[in-house]
Amino acid sequence: MTPKQYQNLARQARVYYDSLNIAEVVKEFTASSILNSNTKLKKGDRVNLGFEATPATLATLDFNSCEAATSCKLTCLVFATMTAIFESKSGKLCNTLKKRIRRLFLLLNATEFCIQKINLEIESAALAGPVAVRLNVFTDIEWTRYGISFDAPNVTFYDYTKIKARAGHSDYPIDITYSASERDSESDLLEVLRHSRVAMVFPGKSLPKEWNGFPVIDGDVTDNRYLEPKSVIVGLRQKATQHGKTENKFVKAFS
Repeated sequence: MTPKQYQNLARQARVYYDSLNIAEVVKEFTASSILNSNTKLKKGDRVNLGFEATPATLATLDFNSCEAATSCKLTCLVFATMTAIFESKSGKLCNTLKKRIRRLFLLLNATEFCIQKINLEIESAALAGPVAVRLNVFTDIEWTRYGISFDAPNVTFYDYTKIKARAGHSDYPIDITYSASERDSESDLLEVLRHSRVAMVFPGKSLPKEWNGFPVIDGDVTDNRYLEPKSVIVGLRQKATQHGKTENKFVKAFS
C-alpha cells in the first residue's frame, strides 16, 4: 500500500470511527464474541484466540495502537486477508475492516465491559482444553495496563512486539517475540536475541537455515511461538496485501 492509499483509507476509517455509538457497539459485542480466530491462529495444537483491531492511528488519532510502528503500517497483515479493503464500486470500507475498527472503539470507549467480556470468553474457551491467546493480532497494545486475567488456568498468552522493553523478561505475563524492523541494526538484534526470539521477514518462498549464527525456524507453519525456544529467528515470508506487495525496507536491508 502506498502512503497516499493509506492516508485515504485512514481518512475514511476515522470518519467511520467517529460515527460509532457506544451503546450500539456494546450491544453488538454483548451478543457476539470479541475474540476470534483466523487462518494463521488456527495453525497449532490448541484453540488460539485473538483480538483483531486496527493498527497504529488508522482509525483514530487519539490512540496509537502500535507505538513503535514503522513502514510496517503500509504492509500490515490487517489488510492481507480481506476480500476487498473497499467494497467494489461503492468505495465504502469493507465489513471486515469496520468490525476491527469497532473492536478498538469498544476497548477505548467501553473499557470495563470489553475487558470483562474478553476474560469471560477466555475462561469459557479454557474449560474445554488448553487455550492460547494473542491479544495483539494486528496491534502492539500494552495489555498489562488493563485488567486481563493473565493467571487464568489452562491459558497461555503470547504476542509479537516492536517494543524492546517487553522482550525477554521472565516476569512479563505474555510470551513475547520481538519483531525486527528497519530501525534495528544488526547489533540491536543480536542483543535482543540473547534473551528473546526475533521475528524477521525474508523475501521469496524459501527461508535461510540461519542468520548470523542463529537458527531460523519457519514461522509460517504455526503461530505457536510460546512452544519455541528463545534465541532463534522466526522466519516469515513477505506477504502481499490487497494493494499488492509493498517493498519492506527491513527485508531489503537485512535479507
